[in-house]
Amino acid sequence: MFIFDAHNHVWESGKKDTIGDCMCICNGTKPADWNDVKQLGMAFPENVIPFFGVHPWFVDTITDNWLSELKEYLPVNQSGIGEIGLDGSSLRRKNMRKQERIFTSQLEAAAELSLPVSIHCVSAWGKIVSILRHFYPQVHAAFMIHSFSGSEEIMNELVKLGGYFSFSFSLMRDKSEKIRRCLEHVPVDRLLLESDSSQSPDSYRDQMVRLYTAASGIKGIDLHEMYRLILRNGSVFTNRITPRQRGS
Repeated sequence: MFIFDAHNHVWESGKKDTIGDCMCICNGTKPADWNDVKQLGMAFPENVIPFFGVHPWFVDTITDNWLSELKEYLPVNQSGIGEIGLDGSSLRRKNMRKQERIFTSQLEAAAELSLPVSIHCVSAWGKIVSILRHFYPQVHAAFMIHSFSGSEEIMNELVKLGGYFSFSFSLMRDKSEKIRRCLEHVPVDRLLLESDSSQSPDSYRDQMVRLYTAASGIKGIDLHEMYRLILRNGSVFTNRITPRQRGS
């Protein structure tokens, strides 16, 4: 089956057949890796959707011209913005005000260019919701919370803003009851699945198959229908026609 991976990262490019029957959103996290993301998008234009952004972990590493540099990359291959967001964990929260400024600037770029956004959020759900309310649902493009780990209440608030929710391999861990409940109740048209991997999609295909299988069981959806559902949702989120859809 054709796998849509809603969130991964740069890997070492190999032969064309290392991608396999897969389409993925490949995220940059800082200016130093944006060109690598661009090159993967150019090497595999049918399979890789490039997203460029400044991750909250790296806001202290950027230069003053980071935003203009980012905007130079955004016209590439029907791209989006990501991975961006806020991280309020104990090791990251000391520069939260700067994180908020950088995050907001990138949302403004997404609004200006009508681009989809992939968002990282850890221990900052109240701030994320508050900031997103200033932009959505007015922006004519969608946002996605990657590897969603928030509460069902937060999810419901973000659904009202038009958000998508991507679930990762953490869904299959023993202590994931909260995440399972959210997956059970997320609207089917807002559901995505992801690897959050920095390896070639062909190398983690078996794990993605297990993730799709787990998600189909939790949602009570036939596995083949789950593949079609995620592909359809990914196409709507990215405003991108996949090779599989083009051939149908």
